[in-house]
Amino acid sequence: PFLAEGHAREIQRTMRATHVALAMAMAAPATGRPWLPWASIPGPEVRLNSLGYTPDQAKRAAIPLSNWYGHPVRWRIYSCHMGEPSLGDHRERCLADALVLEGNWSGPNKSDIGRATWVADFSELREPGQYIMNALRASHYHTVWSSPFQIHDHVFAPLLRGAVSAFTLARCGQAVGPIPGPDGTEYGHEACHTGDAKRDYSHTLFVDATTGKHAHGHVHSTGGWHDAGDYGKYTVNTAFTLGTLMYAWEHFGAAITAAYASEGPEPLAPASGPARPTAPDAGVPEVDISPPPGPGNVSEAQGDGLPPGIDLGAPQAPLGPFLDEVRYGLSWLLTMQDESGGAYHKLTPTAFADLQIMPEEDTSERFFAAVSSAATASLVAAAAQGARVFAHADPALAGACKRAADRGQAWLDAHPEEQAPRQGPFTTGTYAGTSSPRYVDSIRLWALAERWESFGDAGAFRAFEKLLQTFPEKGVNCTELPRSPKARFEEGSVFPNCTVQLVFDWTTQGNFGVIRYLTSQRQLPWGADGNLRRQTANALSAAAGALARISRDHPYGRTMGKYYGWGINGNVARQTMLLHAANLVAARGLGGRVSPAAQQARRRAAGLGLAHLLGANDFGRSYVTGVGFGPPQNPHHRPSMAEKRPWPYLLVGGPWPAATDWVDDKLSFETNEVAINWQGALVYALAMWLPEEPGEPAVSSPADSLRADGQVREER
Repeated sequence: PFLAEGHAREIQRTMRATHVALAMAMAAPATGRPWLPWASIPGPEVRLNSLGYTPDQAKRAAIPLSNWYGHPVRWRIYSCHMGEPSLGDHRERCLADALVLEGNWSGPNKSDIGRATWVADFSELREPGQYIMNALRASHYHTVWSSPFQIHDHVFAPLLRGAVSAFTLARCGQAVGPIPGPDGTEYGHEACHTGDAKRDYSHTLFVDATTGKHAHGHVHSTGGWHDAGDYGKYTVNTAFTLGTLMYAWEHFGAAITAAYASEGPEPLAPASGPARPTAPDAGVPEVDISPPPGPGNVSEAQGDGLPPGIDLGAPQAPLGPFLDEVRYGLSWLLTMQDESGGAYHKLTPTAFADLQIMPEEDTSERFFAAVSSAATASLVAAAAQGARVFAHADPALAGACKRAADRGQAWLDAHPEEQAPRQGPFTTGTYAGTSSPRYVDSIRLWALAERWESFGDAGAFRAFEKLLQTFPEKGVNCTELPRSPKARFEEGSVFPNCTVQLVFDWTTQGNFGVIRYLTSQRQLPWGADGNLRRQTANALSAAAGALARISRDHPYGRTMGKYYGWGINGNVARQTMLLHAANLVAARGLGGRVSPAAQQARRRAAGLGLAHLLGANDFGRSYVTGVGFGPPQNPHHRPSMAEKRPWPYLLVGGPWPAATDWVDDKLSFETNEVAINWQGALVYALAMWLPEEPGEPAVSSPADSLRADGQVREER
């Protein structure tokens, strides 16, 4: 509907602009001032990052062909200031001051909807400030304006803080808020789902270990994050999201810490100190994470910010809001492990809750789904990574992660065959991974790589290499995107068996393992396959090169080209990790000779991918609620629907199965839902563009800070 109404809106804007221009022309002699477009009205035709850019980011704008006014011929960028025009409608907007840059549009290029599109590159504009761009079209000198945008080193810091606060608002098991949105409006909810959760044979295949009979009971599992537009909690997606967030911390931890003290709005959650203490603790104490008996264990949140009933004690030093949030999600994940070491696949009611209720109003019974290989491998991977990330900052949590990772790996070793998720009574999300035939193997790859990195497990390293050798599929071009689905609920191509997958989401978690393998801080064990490592580095380099080329040739710089799968915006954001990791690997001399220009092209593609999410797309709108030009107003997100206002900082899934198929409608779970895995990818993409900060790494190096027995090594 937005595109269909375009012509009518274009006529209305043109009439307004014409009236304002005539009035200004008549007023100019009386004022004695040269004419400038003081009454510029922003619109979706000039498509760029409507939030802004860092000085060194690639900067591009695009504009489609107008059936009424033809193609664009000239663009101009003005500095601007917020205010009301002296003539016109007196609405506050960014009023143009002085011309700073101009040029000709290049094109035409075909956009993903087949519309002729022209492109302007203004990357040479680096001076911090607030700007607005106009485009002059060939017919009747028709002019249209972009939304205003900023250039600043810290332009993404407020949004990063907001994107992290969206996880806080998604917390389950405790009261949250008030947390302010971009305009100061407050959001929050009361404690919810404090009775999580039940297990029985019907839902969980729970059998009493002593008698062998069907059994039922309650296992404490409050906490975690509501997964998406629903209030369920899913092991695979939570672990994958935690991996994304912890990678962001490992790659950009110092910059993330600085973002909470940078210029701009105050942090949305109280910063509680440095990211990690200056000295390690003497050891990792043995702490039982099981809940105390009795109903009192779910009455209220603990003072250390963990879910009720989870007692790991306070961290060694204040973590700051980012690691506080990771800790909350990770501590819940550990409760999804059963007595055998396997992990329950999910924790949900049998059916989705009503759409327009707040989380505290959802009183449906919630059950564990049976243990699965995918859930167990995901838990092992995230727990092993968490043991390293929290080794010094929170030794109790690190020790609990180490024990969970060991128990989970023992279960995986005892069950080499895939144990698929059995979800008969449930109609909630499945996370079954049917689009990837190597779904479970890809998660095992990540788990083995993290066990090697965190614990120095040589057996895990050998198993990783053996499994990795089975991935490249002969005759498959792994630098081509799969085809998009042709119709709703048709998944499209099954992903090929590639060492590095261009489509990077919870079904292709092996990319995490590949990145860990190639960026490991450990000295490789004796007998490591050097040729396999070179081949893997070349595969990552080829994937990054393909993404950079796709972005270069796309009018909006989109790294996913014309591929539109479910939740595609999360994929676009997560490509940033592949592009950045490829440059990290190149800096270590792996992946063949990569020129500085090629490395810069990868950074350019990462920046343009972020711009696509914030307005440089076929709709000319931001895909993040509350941020940028024309953001989503009706996300498929139960708190937003219940309160009849969009909760802020949420990345929606985006068009599916074609470029035109985004609907800003609360019922469009296919295109307008939110999800923690997409949100984590947005956090990573934003963190990449924070100003680099000097200082020690966010995670201990060398990587063997944890001994095999879970104790922290003495630093010499």
